[in-house]
Amino acid sequence: MEILLNISYGATNVLPLNFAIQVLIVYVFLMPAGQICFMFYESVMLIVTHIHHLEDHLKLLFREPDVQRRIVSLRNCVSYHAHIIRMADQLNRLLKTFAGHMSAVWAICFGCIGNQIFKSKPLGAALYLGGYMIALSFFVEAGQSLLSESETIADEIYKIDWHLGTVEEQKNVMFMLAKAQKPLTLSAEPFGNYQYSLFVLIVKTAYSYLTLLQQST
Repeated sequence: MEILLNISYGATNVLPLNFAIQVLIVYVFLMPAGQICFMFYESVMLIVTHIHHLEDHLKLLFREPDVQRRIVSLRNCVSYHAHIIRMADQLNRLLKTFAGHMSAVWAICFGCIGNQIFKSKPLGAALYLGGYMIALSFFVEAGQSLLSESETIADEIYKIDWHLGTVEEQKNVMFMLAKAQKPLTLSAEPFGNYQYSLFVLIVKTAYSYLTLLQQST
């Protein structure tokens, strides 16, 4: 298989070169604000991959005939689930620290930039507005993906044949099921969490700000 620059995927130098290309793209072609938005999105996709991996293990769990091995595997799944929750919580805290202020100013920025489109610099303001929309889309898509995928964990736990296990296994499954009832989210305080409904709310609020600015200027 071939990748960029006609380098064979099996070549020994492909990984360092590929990493160098990614670093070049990040630090030359992306603004720092764009890096932050994409890094949060990429981190969420990594957590989603962990969720899928956990669900794959759960599906195969009770196909193991050996009780002791099954108990050990179930304990590993419980620990893995707790690890996923910790990763999501840590990412949410990072989001509040580095981009928490954005949830309060998205609509204001959209409204002010939209007003500039009609008043003075249509092309430049439109480009800025497009950039802000893309940045918000990264956060919203990341938050919605994390929310939706974390909600499937409880369904997958309930589908496994936990009733065929021992009392200890059933207790562990119930423990996982209880922890999976709370979905993982990306906070957008004070407006809730990043999800599709928040995107609609921000656009509506921005339109209200734009209308107000149009009437007052």
